[in-house]
Amino acid sequence: MTLRVNRTEPCGPRYTFCRCRPFERHKLSWSGPKSLYTPETNASESTYELVDPGSDPDIRPLVSTLSTTTTSKQLGSQRFSKFSSWKSLTRAIIHLIHIARLFNKTLKNSPCKGWHHCKTGYTVEESDQVSHIIIQAVQEEVYSQEIKCIQKHEQIPKSSPLKNMDPLIDAHCLLRVGGRLHNANLDQREKTPVIIPGKHQVATLLIKHHHEQIYHQGRLFTEGAIRKAGFWIVGGKRKVSNIIHQCITCRRLRAPLTIQKMASLQRIVFRQNLPLRMSGLMCSALGVFLHVEQEGAIHTANDGP
Repeated sequence: MTLRVNRTEPCGPRYTFCRCRPFERHKLSWSGPKSLYTPETNASESTYELVDPGSDPDIRPLVSTLSTTTTSKQLGSQRFSKFSSWKSLTRAIIHLIHIARLFNKTLKNSPCKGWHHCKTGYTVEESDQVSHIIIQAVQEEVYSQEIKCIQKHEQIPKSSPLKNMDPLIDAHCLLRVGGRLHNANLDQREKTPVIIPGKHQVATLLIKHHHEQIYHQGRLFTEGAIRKAGFWIVGGKRKVSNIIHQCITCRRLRAPLTIQKMASLQRIVFRQNLPLRMSGLMCSALGVFLHVEQEGAIHTANDGP
């Protein structure tokens, strides 16, 4: 049974019942669409990617844990580029060694525990040890081929910048300059200085450090301070000159003197007279004093305030 509405009646809509059965005549009312019971030929065509699944709270996030194992025992000199001074670099490595000793339990009577920022000072021996660690890490990355040749007692390649330096390796595994000054009455650091690659960030930090130690003097004084400290920078002259040229303090101290613009000349200077007829002296603060000699008489004129 269905209910029909007849809106053509003048007195208003009229409701009538009819005995038609539309649901029985239509096949979809009993069996439904064919797509419900026929298998899909290609399921990948009906899949869609999620839009911003990270912000959807109904999606469970995928958490993965990874472990990294390093085989190299070196510190990695690429981290040194984040430091702007030699003091900050050595201080950071000293604190790192201090914390590593705490985790290895080599410092038994120390009040420090775990990761912390230790405010205690450091000794000269610790500073020297840290400088050796930093330079050794740099040398093993830049001059690894030269170090292997020296350890195997082989000749250094001709393309190496250390070919004419007669390099050697000391007891601290540092690459030093050889030469003929072994019997000289000098400090060992001056006789065989440590080789520093000139294009590395450590060379820049060392030059800036010693340049500040000698109070921003010239290139020769800076090179002498570096050599006396026991370092030999490859291509050091050009590197030192570039750093001094970029130093803001040096640019301010060695700036050219300013030249004040002179005022216009007085009108009396441009008068046409005979030679030696009139002579005068001009002063900016006291005015103009003229000494005139004419026909045996002497006249003095003051144009000042």
